[in-house]
Amino acid sequence: MSVPIQVLVALLLAALLLAGLLFFLRRASQALNRTREVAGFQREAQEVGERVDDTLLGLIDRVDQVRHGSLPAAEIHAELVSGMEKLEGYLVEVQGIAAPRGLVGTRERIATDIERGIRALQLIEHGAEQWEQTHGRRSELEAQTSIKRGYLNLLHAREESRDHLADLAAARDASRAKWRSVRTEDPDSEAAAHSEG
Repeated sequence: MSVPIQVLVALLLAALLLAGLLFFLRRASQALNRTREVAGFQREAQEVGERVDDTLLGLIDRVDQVRHGSLPAAEIHAELVSGMEKLEGYLVEVQGIAAPRGLVGTRERIATDIERGIRALQLIEHGAEQWEQTHGRRSELEAQTSIKRGYLNLLHAREESRDHLADLAAARDASRAKWRSVRTEDPDSEAAAHSEG
């Protein structure tokens, strides 16, 4: 007994509708999982980023006082060491955050910003030690130069960190931001090209 053509068409349409529904549900589930992954990554990285920003901001203010002679360089030694330890801890935290596909570059750039901050503090610490052991005008100038370069690098690290956190807040991959040129130079050599009173 043959099946009427109308029944076959109805069965085919039902099968197509079911396949379409399953496909839609699968895509919706994937999108929901993706949204959760991005939100979780944003939350964790944002929390670390805010602590990084607070740490850098406090150190920038103190180093600026040293640069302008209102604070002896020796008085910030403990703060520099503490700041480096904090940043190193934040770096480990950031590197341990699971980044969704498309945001791995953002995580790596935030980590790079933290590393720049650490190198800047190392340079400032070197300059501060030189300043306390200066013997002559030349040594003092070298110490001041190290502190100034470190200070500029610290400003740059904070600026880049805030930019990448802004990208993160919008769930954009900072490594693909077309409108922002990516700086790949060594921040020490880059900061040396700047001048600030």
